[in-house]
Amino acid sequence: MAPALFVVHAVLAACLSTTMYLAGIVGIHAGGAIEMASLNWIPLMGNHWKQYLLMLGIGLVFTGIWFIVFRTLILKFDFKTPGREDDEEIEFGSKEKFREKQAGKKGGKATFAEMILEGLGGKDNIVDVTNCATRLRVNVKDETLCKGDAYFKAIGAHGCSVNGKSYQVIVGLTVPSVREDFEGLL
Repeated sequence: MAPALFVVHAVLAACLSTTMYLAGIVGIHAGGAIEMASLNWIPLMGNHWKQYLLMLGIGLVFTGIWFIVFRTLILKFDFKTPGREDDEEIEFGSKEKFREKQAGKKGGKATFAEMILEGLGGKDNIVDVTNCATRLRVNVKDETLCKGDAYFKAIGAHGCSVNGKSYQVIVGLTVPSVREDFEGLL
């Protein structure tokens, strides 16, 4: 989402590894707490418990550093991270609106497929349709007839990814049945 933040993350991770090494902490420190516990802490705790307490302290300090650096960079440069998109408008609705939206998405999948078809410019604009595990993949003739990501989020999809004339509407795990309904409309 923000390549500059990845570069900062890589630099911070290198600094963390260097600090751990300089403090005399070595071992396998990747893969999560279960892996670190099974390969380091449990078998070596009797002789190296002071190093592991130091490792915990260093880790907590770097957690704070990560938070401060990322928060500062995100706010200063307005990096668009998930949940901070410009077109995202939060609307607090009623239970009725929620139920209508869910009915359109789950209960009446043909309705949801119709809204997707409308967002993609109608059946005359569709070249072909496939799907993966969570996305409805559609190639269109004229991308200027298609609506943006905000439209697809508004109708109940998780969004839309666009690459030229290739559209991927992020539907979720119900995509096979939505595809059937979509193809039925074509």
